[in-house]
Amino acid sequence: MITFEYFFMLPIAFIIATIAMSTLVGGATFFAPIFILILKLEPSVAIAVALITQTFGFGTGLIRYIRQKGIDYAMGFSLVLITIPYSIIGSYLSTILNPYFIRILLGFMLIYIGHNLLIKDTITVKKKGKIIRKFELPLNSRNNKRIQLTPEQMQKSIFRTSMSSLFLGMTSAGLGEVLGFDWIKKTNANLKTIVATTVFVIAITTFVTSISHFYNLFTTNIEGLKQSINILIFTIPGVIAGGFFGTSLIDKINQNMLLKTISIFLIIAGAICFLPI
Repeated sequence: MITFEYFFMLPIAFIIATIAMSTLVGGATFFAPIFILILKLEPSVAIAVALITQTFGFGTGLIRYIRQKGIDYAMGFSLVLITIPYSIIGSYLSTILNPYFIRILLGFMLIYIGHNLLIKDTITVKKKGKIIRKFELPLNSRNNKRIQLTPEQMQKSIFRTSMSSLFLGMTSAGLGEVLGFDWIKKTNANLKTIVATTVFVIAITTFVTSISHFYNLFTTNIEGLKQSINILIFTIPGVIAGGFFGTSLIDKINQNMLLKTISIFLIIAGAICFLPI
């Protein structure tokens, strides 16, 4: 039976999707801790709802970025072939691992993402293990519309993408943040190209992964499936609206201030995930 118990998730979903579409932080990265820590959902239910909600939000943003011609399709398609199988493996692992262990993994990932947000524009130069200089990389100085990596950088990117896709399947978080910030450090592509291509990869990967999670709910947890539907009737309209709104803000907001604020939230949420509550 459909209820209006979770009506407050509509404006929350709008805000989260707006942030996700105008930064490199996936919506599920916010939804998962909210669902687990505030709504007290089982991790399996929380991750499934977070992923399907993100699918609609990123799908909406993807349409806008396709129209704006901001996606580097060559890079996007090459990575989707890697992200999908690893995320499906991660979704399977989430069904056999202890729920509290999944929370701990989510906590680690949130803290890692929050830390990356704080250092995203800095390249550190070391000599004999000591930091001798730091370079800031202003986002507004980027003008390349292609994401270009050396063979060595691509090899490392594939490994990091594989592992973050595995975490996406298990915890719903990690892929966009690892992928996007890796590109910021290693390429001169402009922010819109990086965000748009990241959205492309996440939208497709999350869609496939969410199907896997919901199939698991359908076969093993009907009550959890019903609970998911009652949340999704509010989060889906919210992220669709936020997805359209967020893509129009990508060139207008103060990215640095927004990402620093997000990083604090994620680090705190990640620390709370370790508490056995």
